[in-house]
Amino acid sequence: MFYIGLTGGIASGKSAVLNCFAELGAATLSADQIAREVVMPGSPTLDTIARHFGGAILLPTGELNRAALREIISRSEAERRWLESIMHPAITARSSAYIQETGPTSLYLVHEIPLLSETRKTTEFSRILTVDVAQNVQRQRALARGNISEHQLDAFISAQASAAERRQIALDIIQNNGTMDELRCNVQRLHRLYLWLRNRRA
Repeated sequence: MFYIGLTGGIASGKSAVLNCFAELGAATLSADQIAREVVMPGSPTLDTIARHFGGAILLPTGELNRAALREIISRSEAERRWLESIMHPAITARSSAYIQETGPTSLYLVHEIPLLSETRKTTEFSRILTVDVAQNVQRQRALARGNISEHQLDAFISAQASAAERRQIALDIIQNNGTMDELRCNVQRLHRLYLWLRNRRA
């Protein structure tokens, strides 16, 4: 299996890159999407989170109140680390099942993992790709989403690895400061490289 680890900071464009690879026929897996799945109403992970933070962390529908949770972990590193200790094993287990099922029969598999540099679990990948973005562009994109405040953004950026640290572990880098067409061209270039490398290994 040819296996790509995709990483990058908040609002760097990881999801857009992942979608581009999917359009080209690659199998894709998003840690953010898996993170949403493991906290669906009734899940053991959500029950554990609700017991820890209290009922205010749930919406009337029983779903996770993501805005309330973001505010809590942006103000407390200890709570952020506790949450990670609960979420990461659940995400890993669900991701592993998908990889075992899909990876061997795919062109190649691209796995988006925002905290790849922080976990340092890099040896399992054939290549590591980081999406890089200028700080001013990153802030503009993040705040334009409308679901995060400036102090929350500052907290998340400071908690994540730096751009330099992510570049250090990467064999491939996409600069994502331009247009969507430019991004697609960069992904297409890497797609051709990954197919060539995969076929070379076969």
